[in-house]
Amino acid sequence: MHNYSKIIKNLKSEEIDQEYERIRSQSKNRSYSTKNSNYESTKTSSFQENISLKNQLYILQEQLNNEKQRTNQLEIVIKKLKSSLLQQDKDLLSKCEEKIQIIIEKDQLIKQLQEQMKSLQTENDHLQTTLSEFQDLELTINQLTSSYNSIAPNMLDQQSILEQCLDYLNSLTKLINPILYGSQPQLQDLFKTKQKFKPRKKFQITELCENNMKHIQDIEKQLVHILDLIDQKFINELAQYIK
Repeated sequence: MHNYSKIIKNLKSEEIDQEYERIRSQSKNRSYSTKNSNYESTKTSSFQENISLKNQLYILQEQLNNEKQRTNQLEIVIKKLKSSLLQQDKDLLSKCEEKIQIIIEKDQLIKQLQEQMKSLQTENDHLQTTLSEFQDLELTINQLTSSYNSIAPNMLDQQSILEQCLDYLNSLTKLINPILYGSQPQLQDLFKTKQKFKPRKKFQITELCENNMKHIQDIEKQLVHILDLIDQKFINELAQYIK
C-alpha cells in the first residue's frame, strides 16, 4: 500500500483512474487466481484424501477378507476338532460300556461261583455227615459180623444135635409104631436105640438154644437199628437221586 500511495501521488486524475482500474483488475485477477488456486489445491487435496481413503478401504477390505478366510478356516478346524472329539468320546464311551458290561458279567460269574461254592460246601458238609453215618453203620455191621461169627459154631453144634435128635425120634418111631399097631417091638432095634443115645447129657438143647437166642436177639436189634438208619437217612436221598 505504501508503494501504491507514492504512485498515486505522482499520477494525474485520469491516470489515477486508469491505474485504479488496472490495480482493481489485477486485484480481481489475483483474487480469482487465488480462488482457483485454492480450489485446485482443495480439489487435489480432496482427491488425494479420497485415494488414500480408498486405499485404506481396500486394505481394510483385504484384511477383512483375510480375517473371514481365517475365520472360515478356524471354523472348519473347530468342526473337525469337534467331530474328532465327538468320535473319540463315542469310542471312549463304547469302550467304557464294554468294560462295564465285562465287569457286570464278571460280577455275575463271581456270584454264580459263590453260590456254587456255598452249594459245594453244603454238599461237602452233607457228605461228611453221611460219611460219619456210614462209618457208624460200618461199625454196627462189624459188630453184627462179630456176633454172627460168635454164634456160628454154636449154630453148627445145634444143627448137629438137632440131627441127632431127629435120628433118635426116627428110631423111637420105629419102636413105637409096632406097639401102636398091637405088635411087639423088635428087641434088636430097642437095644440099638438105647445104646446109640445112652449119653443123654450130650443133647443140652435148651441151654444151647437159650444162648443162641440171646445172640439172635442182639443181632435182631442191630439189624433193626441199621434199617432205621437206612429209613431215616438214605431213603429220601435215594428218592431225590432217582427223580
